Amino acid sequence: MRAEFREAGRTGFDFEEDSAGLVMVRRIRPKSLAAAVPHACEGMTVVRIQSGRGKEREAGGMSYDSVMEMMADRPLVLTFEHPWQRQVDGGTPYYFNILSEESVWDRPPVSHTTVARAAQEVT
Repeated sequence: MRAEFREAGRTGFDFEEDSAGLVMVRRIRPKSLAAAVPHACEGMTVVRIQSGRGKEREAGGMSYDSVMEMMADRPLVLTFEHPWQRQVDGGTPYYFNILSEESVWDRPPVSHTTVARAAQEVT
């Protein structure tokens, strides 16, 4: 896991590599494009990336450096996995945070949405 984290262009997301080698949102800069993404939060992981005019790729099999390099190209589309996942126990829904391993019965204030999508086109 990297100690430093990097900002991806002017998106407003700061990223770091998590212990599993995934690219994770470490911080969201206030008043940025990222801050305007509904349900965006620290801990989201990049699951798919499309940059430039290339096709969408799964980020899970890519190195941290490769993902960061792709984020330099525009247009940029990132698909995230949200840390709060909706689960069902005997027909009753609950919410599990894959980062903190916390479980709660009530929907967390961030949302039960599992995927947030952010797109940016910069010339």
